[in-house]
Amino acid sequence: MTRPLLIALSLLASVLLMATCQADEPPISSYKAHFEAKVAGFKMGEIERGLRKLDNGLYDQSSLVYSTGLLSVFRPDRFEEHSYWRWVDNGPVPERYTYHFSGNKGEFYEELKFDWEKMQVQSLRDGKTTTLPLEKGMVDKLSYQIALVRDLRAGKKEFLYKVADRGDIRHIRYKVVGTDQIDTPWGKHQTVKVKRQTLTNERVTTLWFAPDLDYMVIKLVQDDNGTEMSASITDLRIEGMNLVKVPKAAEPIWPND
Repeated sequence: MTRPLLIALSLLASVLLMATCQADEPPISSYKAHFEAKVAGFKMGEIERGLRKLDNGLYDQSSLVYSTGLLSVFRPDRFEEHSYWRWVDNGPVPERYTYHFSGNKGEFYEELKFDWEKMQVQSLRDGKTTTLPLEKGMVDKLSYQIALVRDLRAGKKEFLYKVADRGDIRHIRYKVVGTDQIDTPWGKHQTVKVKRQTLTNERVTTLWFAPDLDYMVIKLVQDDNGTEMSASITDLRIEGMNLVKVPKAAEPIWPND
């Protein structure tokens, strides 16, 4: 149960876009975000997400998921992902993706290299290399989240992305299903509610994006055959934005009569 949780939470689209967007440059600010993960209401892990621009013009989009508390004693799992991409023709164009898992079951490494001149992507996994054909607009498991927020900002309601993953091409679909007001450390925020579309209803993933927080994902809930797994944002730093946390109300010393 814990491994699917950490994998699912690594899909969090914690993508931050500035209010002014231009097609010739990425509408993205550097950021750092932190989430708390729970299963059935109990804290099981934490997530760190980030984005920064490198000196060579590439963007480094990162995701770190790790177990905490009592779970970390028995399952010290750690998942780290990086996507290195450029912004071209109003979309992320990945050049390299890496995935590293470590835990009490050992270590695992996966790497994707995108060759846009030869229009192919090489996948290194389990010591084996697989070559797949590339198509314009194809992304990896992290950079598609940038495209998702771009499309949300454009007012789209349904989304389809071709994702290179584990030596194969996956089709990932999402759909806007409504709006909700969500509590955050910075007060209540109106959000866009988005669900991932799958062929079955065994695993239902729902995400909440906050437009006034640069379309940051502030909450994720996954119902996996009746077991609820969730992640909520606890800290966020966006370049050029001053976020002030709302003080928590003090608990009464004495119970009310």
